[in-house]
Amino acid sequence: MALAGQQKYKEAIALIDAAKAKHEARRLTQLGKPQNPQSDRTEQIFSKTCDELKVYWQLQEKLKSGGYLAGGDAAKGLESLFQKLKDTEADVVKAKTDYDNLAADKKKVETDYADLKKTHDTLKKETADVTAKLAQAARDLEAEKKNVAAALEQVKAAEAKVALTNQQKKELAETIVAVGDKVGLRDIDPVRSRKLLFQAVDDVTKIEKMKDPAGELRAHIVEVRNLKDTLDQRWAPEVMLGYWMPLLGDRSRKDLADAALRDAALVKADPKGTLQSRGQALTVEGLALRNKGEFDKARAALAEAVKGDVAAGWKPRAKEALDELTAPASSYLPRAEQLRASQRYAEAVDVLNDGLKAFPEKSGELLALRGLVRLETALAHDDKVTATTPGVKEAIDDADAAIKAGATASGQYLAGRIAEELGQLPQAIQLYQRSVEAYPEGHPDADRAKLALARVKLRSFEAKPMPAVPEPMKVGGLLLPSLRQLVMAQLPPPDEEKAIKEAIELADQVLRRPDIDQHPLLKARALATRGLWTQSLNTYVRGLKPHLSREHYEGLKYIVENHPAQRRPDQQRVPHPMQAEKHYAQGLTRYFARDYTQAEKEFSRAIENFDRDARYHYFLGLAQLAQGKRGSQENFEQGARLESDNRPTPNAVNAALERIQGDPRRLINEARARVP
Repeated sequence: MALAGQQKYKEAIALIDAAKAKHEARRLTQLGKPQNPQSDRTEQIFSKTCDELKVYWQLQEKLKSGGYLAGGDAAKGLESLFQKLKDTEADVVKAKTDYDNLAADKKKVETDYADLKKTHDTLKKETADVTAKLAQAARDLEAEKKNVAAALEQVKAAEAKVALTNQQKKELAETIVAVGDKVGLRDIDPVRSRKLLFQAVDDVTKIEKMKDPAGELRAHIVEVRNLKDTLDQRWAPEVMLGYWMPLLGDRSRKDLADAALRDAALVKADPKGTLQSRGQALTVEGLALRNKGEFDKARAALAEAVKGDVAAGWKPRAKEALDELTAPASSYLPRAEQLRASQRYAEAVDVLNDGLKAFPEKSGELLALRGLVRLETALAHDDKVTATTPGVKEAIDDADAAIKAGATASGQYLAGRIAEELGQLPQAIQLYQRSVEAYPEGHPDADRAKLALARVKLRSFEAKPMPAVPEPMKVGGLLLPSLRQLVMAQLPPPDEEKAIKEAIELADQVLRRPDIDQHPLLKARALATRGLWTQSLNTYVRGLKPHLSREHYEGLKYIVENHPAQRRPDQQRVPHPMQAEKHYAQGLTRYFARDYTQAEKEFSRAIENFDRDARYHYFLGLAQLAQGKRGSQENFEQGARLESDNRPTPNAVNAALERIQGDPRRLINEARARVP
């Protein structure tokens, strides 16, 4: 023991072997005379103690020979080793990055040179072509000058004929107005009032023939004609306005617009009409013009309709329609979003196209949403899209147009979605980052962009295969994982860890919203980003409740709540294998002390910190089995799957399960046998 205290482990091992040999030689000759006749009849305790000390000193000797016991402090030696490994790995990563950058620069220079040479040759050829075209254009210009001169002469002759025709038309109109004055029609329209004028002339002629100087007969004729016109229309125009209002609410009924406009015009022209009837007529006119796509005229009519203090049932509808034609977010964007959520993509595109006609100067958000609808239409036909998939190119064009129109944040988000679906993850990260930066603080769509950025950051690494785990190092009778295994195989690389932490911070920003509980679907996506899959799933199911029938919701809720995954702990995004090993050791102590409840908690915490070790899942299942809980079988099967991937090797697992016998061991072995 003194030699071991001086770190002379080889000499200490030689002495302990000699002591054991002497003890072995004498212990069986002293039967019945040991110091502990009841508990250690053959004096095996001393031999086992020698074995344990020998294994321990062998381990210390390996650490010492490797230079890990600087100053006699093993903890500092290991800490120094970890730091060296970390520094070395950082140097390797930096060297590789520098090499990749130099290679990329070389390739770029070669490509630029080839492009410049190609451009030079092209410009040389184009210059020759342009020179020839200029000469031909000069000849064509001379010929065109002659043609223009001849055309000007023809125009002058035509203008003279038009002037003469206009003069004749003016004189004819004055004649018609004069005739109208003679028959009692004041300030008539020479074009639109021809029928009235002919009727008035007929009336005068009949009256003259019937010798009715008092004019009574003529008045009766006019009254009868007006009554006949009213009967022909069946319903008076002012009555029809009440029917047109709800019918014109359906924007697709463009076929009704002209008839509604005729009734509105008659009511407006009625000299006996009230302010209320005129306002209702203007409202109908505005709705009909909107449905026809004549948005400027529609705005003018609706703006006039809402003027004044007239209180009427049609006025809120007029204000609502005017608001819809004032800002895209009032109507077109919400309606298109509802159609998109129902996967009625074609109708959503039609609504957005109408919005673009109504707001040519405020097109950015409309273009961004239309591109998103087009992308989702393509994805509805094929989960894997390419740049040539129908609809993808149009979505890309919409993204570019939205950015140019000023909707930078929404346009960059759409461009990021397209890049993500095309598998261009580095580009998608850049575009989502720009979208997040472009959204104003507190904008409702900013969180959508943050979670998209976090999702793509995680996708960049989640697709990578797990590194192979090397065989554990054997020291005496113990199987110990190598230091490189702990550092390299279990911990994520620095760039991956950085990306994971950035993604978690983005999710935390969303979860810190004061009203986050009012947006369960958004909250669920943020929880998933943090790796809290069980909470995320339960929250998402609650968020779907308003969108499902009660029967469908209750069925989904039952399946999710009773799924075996609900009984497994979630793993943290950034694994902590050292902390996991600590909880695993504490769990073993609790388990073999038959404190199964606390053991289950410790094994669960081990999995939360690192879920890639079969031993943790086996012992979590054992703790649950000892308590008669459900879920043990699922944990055994998960442990078997990890063991088949050498996480850790079967030898290490067998060493951990050495004390587990009987039915528990049989159940574990059956789970192992089911894994291919």
